[in-house]
Amino acid sequence: MKKRSFRKTIIFSNFFLLVLLFVLLYIISSFTIRKSLLNSVGQLRYSEANLVANNIDNFIISNQRILKEISMIIKDLDGSPENIQNTLNNFKAYLINFDNGIFVFNPKGELLAEVPFINKKRIGQSFAFREYFVATVSTRKPYVSKPYFSSKTNLYSIMFTFPIIEGEKIKFVVGGSINIQSFTNPIGALQNHKIGKNGYYYIYAKDRTFIFHPDNSRIAKDDVPKGVNRLFDAALNGFEGFGETVNSKGYRYLATFIRIKSTDWILGGNYPINEALQPYDEMRKNIILSFVILFVIVIIGSFFVFKYFNRPFQYLLDVVSSIDIEKEGIKQIVMDDRFSYLEIDSVVDKINNLLDKIVLYQNRIVEIAQNEAISLIAGGVFHDISNSLTAANTRLYLLKKYKDNDPNTKKILLELEDIMNNITGLSKKLLDLSSTTVGNKKLINIRDLIEGVTKICNCDKHAVKIDIESTNEPWLVYGDEISLLQAFQNIILNAVQATTDKSRPIEIKISNFDNKMSMLSEIPKKRYLKISIKNYGEEIKEENLKKIFEPYFTTKPGGYGIGLTVAKKIIIEHEGYIFVNSRKDEGTEFIIYLPYYAEKTLEEAKSIKN
Repeated sequence: MKKRSFRKTIIFSNFFLLVLLFVLLYIISSFTIRKSLLNSVGQLRYSEANLVANNIDNFIISNQRILKEISMIIKDLDGSPENIQNTLNNFKAYLINFDNGIFVFNPKGELLAEVPFINKKRIGQSFAFREYFVATVSTRKPYVSKPYFSSKTNLYSIMFTFPIIEGEKIKFVVGGSINIQSFTNPIGALQNHKIGKNGYYYIYAKDRTFIFHPDNSRIAKDDVPKGVNRLFDAALNGFEGFGETVNSKGYRYLATFIRIKSTDWILGGNYPINEALQPYDEMRKNIILSFVILFVIVIIGSFFVFKYFNRPFQYLLDVVSSIDIEKEGIKQIVMDDRFSYLEIDSVVDKINNLLDKIVLYQNRIVEIAQNEAISLIAGGVFHDISNSLTAANTRLYLLKKYKDNDPNTKKILLELEDIMNNITGLSKKLLDLSSTTVGNKKLINIRDLIEGVTKICNCDKHAVKIDIESTNEPWLVYGDEISLLQAFQNIILNAVQATTDKSRPIEIKISNFDNKMSMLSEIPKKRYLKISIKNYGEEIKEENLKKIFEPYFTTKPGGYGIGLTVAKKIIIEHEGYIFVNSRKDEGTEFIIYLPYYAEKTLEEAKSIKN
């Protein structure tokens, strides 16, 4: 049997290992990129779904509030249809909310009045068989119905009801109906709300009945069998989030699910997986092309490298093969100087010795690197602590110097207490990024908190003056005081350190911002506190603005790059938003929006959140 040469074995083995390595790298990188892309797209779609759900929730709450207002007027009337009709005519303005009409029923379910009025034949007609009337009478509470087919419009509608109770009995039931196939309300408008090109939203109840679906034939039906769509089922058991799933029709989607808080409804969103992964498909082609090019380069390079290092061995083989022992006898083999870059005569011993040394040196390098890293970190923290201890010792010396009744004693004690607190805080610096969990929440005056931060920041030391412009109104937010203190401390310290024009103070302005008219599309429609923190330093470049909140990104010498990341994380955990812009000669401005609770009690604030 012919033996394979050493050279061919090496070439074949290297080629096989390179192919295996590149295949593994391609599989791992493709999987990682796909997972990362789906997670990023899913986060984006979930945020959008949250805004949609909040919009629907606000619409439902608003409609219930309108019915309550109408009920307060109707409750004092007698049962005369004429009187009720005349009174109900005064509420025609609310037809913008209830495009399918406003109705008043007696306890038996008979229609007493409606707006708009159609004809007298409908008055007295019984609607007691309707699901919304049965549920309202049985629960004696306001109710939002499941879809029903309206005989009035021949379209699917939803009825909002509010019972008027007098004593122990129901006197009237006030109802308002909306057409869920109309684009004039947030639910019907979902028909035109596409996710990407072919994605869509739908709403379903806990009994699996579709409240809304862009395919109108599926409204009011339960046509998703259990076990077909795992995330659809999981949402019924409390799951909120996003993930890859297969719907009841067998299509793969990136699905999002979120609850509509004022009802038992669930908002679902289906984004076709091929659309979600479209950038990945394009990227995968580029990855394959890059890997092929790199593979060819490595193969060609490996060939020349192998050829170069194989020359001494080939020369040695030729020399040995040319020796004629019978004629010349055994003689010393002398290598040509051209091939002396490898010590062929002791190659095995040298390789073994070299490997032993490499292991020893590698272990030593790791030990040195670990010790240097620990020394650098410990040295930095120790330096800060040493400075604080020096200041503390100075205050202790002054305490000994002044007498007991000297007014400076109390001041020095307070300074000493601040210094010792600062020493304690230094030990927690390296844990800032992972220790921003929101704790006990309460109502906080944000003006007082920011004024406290400016004192902690010791702004006078940096020759920077901070102006806080706001009225004396108590600007209240509901949150964790320690977390918010940390967030604003990071932002203000960043502004102090970035200020180059010491003649222009850092400007901090607090104002009321009502976004109910969607003046700022990036945040939900509600009332906020707007906090602007502006400094006059160097302009931040556009590419750095995009990365300013990323972990470990910093342009400051000696910076850790976690301060603004921590600040943004805390603001988001308080249902707030943070933006930054920077222009040459106009300064850099951080704008924070936090939900505003005015002068409400703690119970009222919690009630609003619920």
